[in-house]
Amino acid sequence: DIIVIATSDKLYNQARKYRAENIAMINNGVDYDFWHIDRRNIECPEELKPILAQNKIVVGYHGALAKWIDYDLLIEIAKDGRYALVLIGYEHDENLKKSKLLNYDNVYYLGAKSYHVLNKYAAFYDVGILPFEINDITLSVSPVKIFEYMAEGKPVVSYALPECLKYESCLCAYSKEEFMRKLEQAVQLRDDSDYQKKLAKDAQDNTWVSVTLRTVDLVKQQYIK
Repeated sequence: DIIVIATSDKLYNQARKYRAENIAMINNGVDYDFWHIDRRNIECPEELKPILAQNKIVVGYHGALAKWIDYDLLIEIAKDGRYALVLIGYEHDENLKKSKLLNYDNVYYLGAKSYHVLNKYAAFYDVGILPFEINDITLSVSPVKIFEYMAEGKPVVSYALPECLKYESCLCAYSKEEFMRKLEQAVQLRDDSDYQKKLAKDAQDNTWVSVTLRTVDLVKQQYIK
């Protein structure tokens, strides 16, 4: 009688081995109205003002800073003088410090931020990235942040995780070299109207409202006869 919800195809396929019914794959989502803001209409967070003053392309990541982050990739981004790399999130382990990424002058670690203000920081990204290495952990992830980037209208660059390959607006890479090329492509797409429509569609198709309605429908099918 229990309905099992998996948040990625990998988890769904694992659970399917043990049950033939009352199981569904429902990914994570986004509060579209909260994230869909125009930076021209808000005050820039003080921490970002000196970063923006450098007139570099702001590459942003917010989320956990842990062992599944490809710090070598982030160093490659830092070495490219065109980018200012902004990192926001909680340090789960020592890997950020060990990477020596913060030794680069164009890398800015702003610490963890409340969800209630995070959208205002992300509004000033030029590109949002998901630098997760592909491994057993990340293959099972439905990354909330890609939907947040989409809702903000920010080009999304990610490694080719299964849950990112589903979306046309996600620029997915299979190597560090391809990631850097996709990052350049993302910069070119920032103001492309057709690409902006793809971002909006992917975000609107994955709002928490739509996720909730799909879940409610499952419950109705099971318990309301």
